[in-house]
Amino acid sequence: MSESAGLERRYLRLLACYPQAFRREHEQEILGVLMAGADEGQQRPRPGEALNLIKHALWMRLGRSRGGIMMDEPRLTPLPGAV
Repeated sequence: MSESAGLERRYLRLLACYPQAFRREHEQEILGVLMAGADEGQQRPRPGEALNLIKHALWMRLGRSRGGIMMDEPRLTPLPGAV
């Protein structure tokens, strides 16, 4: 198995933590970004990446986030007259 194939498999294992509907729509895009940002010869996800993926997947499964937008964050409202 090549290094990139092993890294991709490990990223996919982390992405499996996300709800299926979210993965169906976003998995390939997220995987592409992760792989594009990987260092030459990198064999495993960086610890911070892994933690971030797991954290956001857990938030989504607990209903605290929809597609990466935290539900308890203040919402931005447009200025009056702005469209």
